[in-house]
Amino acid sequence: MKKSKRGLSLMISYVLLVVITITLSAMVYSFLKFYLPSIRAECSEDIYLVVDSYSCNLQGQALTINLTNRGLFNVSGVFLRFAAEGRIVRQQINEGEEMELKGPGDNSPLAPDQSTTQKTYSLTNRLEEEVENYVLEIQPAIFAEGNLVPCENAITTQPVVCANLSPT
Repeated sequence: MKKSKRGLSLMISYVLLVVITITLSAMVYSFLKFYLPSIRAECSEDIYLVVDSYSCNLQGQALTINLTNRGLFNVSGVFLRFAAEGRIVRQQINEGEEMELKGPGDNSPLAPDQSTTQKTYSLTNRLEEEVENYVLEIQPAIFAEGNLVPCENAITTQPVVCANLSPT
């Protein structure tokens, strides 16, 4: 009887293929690990911004808010998102103005127990007909390593009722 060696060589080729794949993936991983930053900036657990006062005007399509830092650390910026109640995706209303939180100086962050000056944001094309109840989402951010880093663990929401007031 003749034995077939073809089954053995097929098995060896599969083993070699797996070994080569694992070796290449280890090389790519070590290469990428070297080039990617190892330390990622993160926010502290004790960062907390609250809305002190707000005014939402349906007629003028504007939202005026005043924020206060109730946390234990400085806040460098804030992302404000606004949408009708019940909507999951909210549009940012302060795009390009994320770092306009003013502490004692023009460019200083907002320190604990400090409030922002009252700021008005346009809600043009963000208001829905016959809807009065909205949600304002507040996401603080810190300035770290030359970038504005949003705090994923410090997002708060504020219900907002928009009134149909005529501009004065």
